[in-house]
Amino acid sequence: STLSSSSAASDVYKRQFLDSDKNAIVIEPPEGTAHTATVVGPIHGLGDSARGWLDGALMLWRHVPHCRMILPDAPVAPVTLNGGFEMPSWYDIVGGSGDRFEEPCEGLDASRARITRLIEGEIEAGMSPDRIAVAGFSQGGALTLVCGLQFRTPLAGCLVMSGCVTVFLRFLFAYSPAYLFRSLYLPRTPSSLVSSRDGDARYWHIWSCC
Repeated sequence: STLSSSSAASDVYKRQFLDSDKNAIVIEPPEGTAHTATVVGPIHGLGDSARGWLDGALMLWRHVPHCRMILPDAPVAPVTLNGGFEMPSWYDIVGGSGDRFEEPCEGLDASRARITRLIEGEIEAGMSPDRIAVAGFSQGGALTLVCGLQFRTPLAGCLVMSGCVTVFLRFLFAYSPAYLFRSLYLPRTPSSLVSSRDGDARYWHIWSCC
């Protein structure tokens, strides 16, 4: 059930905390509400932080108060596209076209391992995989696809906002393509800064390779 505005306001600050072990902000269900599902995310994009998506996560949390939400922070690393400037980044970006199909995306494997550990931690704590979803925006959306669609067993689903398929030639689905029907892809609006292979085209690449 959805929390009322007054209930949400009274609970919100008491139910969120920084988990230093996970390097993530965690939002717990309200007191008296059973924890019956988990959302890993929304995973933020390049140069952002978990706090940048906290308001959005709290809006979502009001509608799914039975969910634990885990918002991880990316490591700080040099980004080639930005002249080697260090910033929060889930993987390196080399070109400016928005096309990550053939880029090496250095750092992606380590980021995938970290998100996978968060998922595995929830499973070890007793949560069924089909009650765990992954969500992300932009670079975090790309990471969502990499982690969610290549996890060892089907999860509840994936929410991808303005994300893209990275390291396409190494992208291997871990299970039946039918799982994609539980994945919501929200492409970015094409612009002069985004190649024609980005956005909607990536959606169809995901489906056509199944």
